[in-house]
Amino acid sequence: MRSITLIFIGLWALSPLGLLAAEEELSDIPYEPVEDLSPEAPVSTKGRAMEPLVEYFSAHSLKEGQWKLGLDADYGFTDRFMLGTDLLALFVGAPNLQMKWKVFDSEEHVVALAFVIAHYNKKTALWGAYESHFEELDATLYRPALAYTRNFSDRLKIHTYWGVGFGDTHAKLTEKGKRALWESKYPNGDWETRQREVQEQEAAEGEESTSENQEEKASRNSISNRTLQLQTLTGMISNIFQITGEFVRDDTKAILVTTRAEQAELEELKSTGVRITIAQQWRFSQFEWRFGIGLQHQELTGTDLDGEEINDEGILPAADIDFSWRF
Repeated sequence: MRSITLIFIGLWALSPLGLLAAEEELSDIPYEPVEDLSPEAPVSTKGRAMEPLVEYFSAHSLKEGQWKLGLDADYGFTDRFMLGTDLLALFVGAPNLQMKWKVFDSEEHVVALAFVIAHYNKKTALWGAYESHFEELDATLYRPALAYTRNFSDRLKIHTYWGVGFGDTHAKLTEKGKRALWESKYPNGDWETRQREVQEQEAAEGEESTSENQEEKASRNSISNRTLQLQTLTGMISNIFQITGEFVRDDTKAILVTTRAEQAELEELKSTGVRITIAQQWRFSQFEWRFGIGLQHQELTGTDLDGEEINDEGILPAADIDFSWRF
């Protein structure tokens, strides 16, 4: 009997008469809006970097009013134009100015023009620490460049950079400077006789340094020391061609694979090098840093500042390290 009654009530509620009666009863209840407390679905940022990669080799620029402080100090005057200085070059005594102008920006293609100007002399280089080593040292350096970024997807971007350096560089060492340079290359040598390696009898082991070992050690020393000095003096006027692949792993991490070819000259000494590095980039809303390692092949030819004829090449370790804050 109870089941029959429930069936009858259900059929009446679904009938037009029952629905009309329910509507009249609900209309007498005052309406009070209820706040929707259901959580909103989070917007996924998977595969998207929070900030674009703003480096000398990319075509991206800072936003208007934005600062970037790290190895460089840069400021965005507009969304397309930024101005700054290389703090590392400034630290070693080469005041410089660098600028970038983003001339084209679409969803897939970004193009920018860049320019670097720097000056140093024997009083400013290393803040005069080696002034007595130079009879003459004066340089005004320029490097215009083109940067292009191709966005293949949210996860894959290719950055291409081409810079051509030119300017006037005059460098001439004093006798003291020539000796210091030569002895830095051959710490076991004799400056007076120009003997690269002084042979010493090793009675305990009964061995002598062979001419082959002498040449190998001298080559190692000359490559590392001359490369360091050459990059310190002429790094900003190097002809550079660089391609960097950026693979975005998630919203804070990316992998950068870089191939770079560069060329520089100092008086009659010429340096050419090719390097490849792989680095991990961490990027957050305001802070980013990068660490990577690789190898470079370096070749030096010509006449060094101490008058020595150079024809050396070798493979050296390379690093890709950077950090910065944006605010």
